[in-house]
Amino acid sequence: MVEIILFHLLTFFDKILKFCSFTLDIIIQDILISMDLPIQQSQPKIRPFLLWDVTREGFDFSKNKQLVIERTCSLGNFSDFKEIVSFYGFDTIKEELIKSASLDRKSLSFFSLFFDIPLEKFKCYSKNLLLLQH
Repeated sequence: MVEIILFHLLTFFDKILKFCSFTLDIIIQDILISMDLPIQQSQPKIRPFLLWDVTREGFDFSKNKQLVIERTCSLGNFSDFKEIVSFYGFDTIKEELIKSASLDRKSLSFFSLFFDIPLEKFKCYSKNLLLLQH
């Protein structure tokens, strides 16, 4: 009886993992397709609430890329993420996320898997471990 239950549980988890893998593959393909578009915009078209505390007029998206990337990756949706990928590129987003000190756990875990970067490489992961020790 236990073997049958265990078999069904393993089958169930296998289906969940395949679904998650399939979903992530679709997301990556969608981003890669959108990256073929030329970058000719002066700013990414992300939703205004992501930068609620800054004035959009005169805001330098290149100079403040850390803020834009952190907010979009933590609070944005898939369309916002595609916008910053087409504006900044994967490499810049990766670098800024690694340097970020304020990613939440869920975003940290997702982008660790998405970019295939070990959690230990992220500054916010090291910072959270230090906070847990106190």
